[in-house]
Amino acid sequence: MKHNYLRISAIILFLFLFTGNLAIAKSFQDILDKGSGKVRVYYYPIEPFIFKDEIGNLLGIEKEMMDSYLRFLEKKYSVKLFVEWEQVPTFDSVFEYVNKSEIPAFGISVISKTAERAKLVGFSYSYMPDVSVFITHLSVPFLKDGAALKTHIDGFEAATISSTTYKDDLDQL
Repeated sequence: MKHNYLRISAIILFLFLFTGNLAIAKSFQDILDKGSGKVRVYYYPIEPFIFKDEIGNLLGIEKEMMDSYLRFLEKKYSVKLFVEWEQVPTFDSVFEYVNKSEIPAFGISVISKTAERAKLVGFSYSYMPDVSVFITHLSVPFLKDGAALKTHIDGFEAATISSTTYKDDLDQL
């Protein structure tokens, strides 16, 4: 009985010390100094970039890219990263969550760099061109260029994701 008590106490102490080390990493430099730490990845689901399948597995192009990037960081800096994925309630809240995170954090979700956003968070290099296109009902006349679009846009409703550069581009038409 005494032996089991000591074993359980040792396990609890180990877990406390181990998780305590993870909790205090406030920067990536802390992780480098300790050799391990927790990072958080905030995302807003947009198929096919990052989304959950029918059983809750996180999938998508950006999920795969982030997994590869995190493995690269572990290998390059000889650290162990403990990753927490957190879905945020809205697209534009990705920036707020990353900016206010108390641990090293990343944000992904088909995000475009703008001057305003660059004041809040850091950005990677662009890995995909930011191309906007319209899809339309078959009754909408073919839109071969911006001039044709401006001629025919009155009377139609557009659906886009709020707080995105897509919406800004649409507003400029």
